[in-house]
Amino acid sequence: MDLPKDSSQFLEISSEELSLPQPAIVDLCRATLNKGAEFRFKASGFSMLPCIRSGDILTVSSITGIPIKFADIVAFTHPISKKLIVHRVLYKKKCAYLIKGDNIHIADGFIPSNDIIGRITKVERGSREIRLGMGPERMLVCFLSFLRMFTLLSICLSGMRRMFKTKSPWLGR
Repeated sequence: MDLPKDSSQFLEISSEELSLPQPAIVDLCRATLNKGAEFRFKASGFSMLPCIRSGDILTVSSITGIPIKFADIVAFTHPISKKLIVHRVLYKKKCAYLIKGDNIHIADGFIPSNDIIGRITKVERGSREIRLGMGPERMLVCFLSFLRMFTLLSICLSGMRRMFKTKSPWLGR
C-alpha cells in the first residue's frame, strides 16, 4: 500500500491526549473489539483502587467465545447512565453479572451480559505492567472486596512496604 504524498490528511497527536465523550468511547471500544483488536484507554476514578488507579492504561480484550469468570475485571456500559465503567465480576445469575468496584461499598447491581463490552487483560502504570488483581490472586481480591476489606488490607500492606522501603511489583511502585 502506498502512502499519499500529502500527509496533512492524517490526524497527528503528539504528546497531547485526545478526549472523547463517553458515548464515543463506548462506540469506539465496541467497534475496535468487533474488528478483533484490543482497545486501550486511560482509566479515571477511584473505584478500583489499588488494582487500577486514575491514569493507568487499561487494555480491553474481546469476550467473544471466552466466558466471563468470577473475579474477572470487565468493561461495561451502565444500563441507566450508559457510562463506560470498569469493575470486577462477583457473581453470575442467568444472563447477568453482579459487578462491583474493589474500592466502593455498593455493587453496580446485575448487569446484563449484552452491556459487557470486554475483559481487562492488562493494566499499565507508567512503564510497568501491574499484576495485582489480574492473576490467580484475583479470587482473593474479589472475596476481600465483597467483604469490604480489600482497601484496608492494601493500605496496611502499602504502609508496611514503605516501612521497609522495598519496591513491590504487585503495587507498581
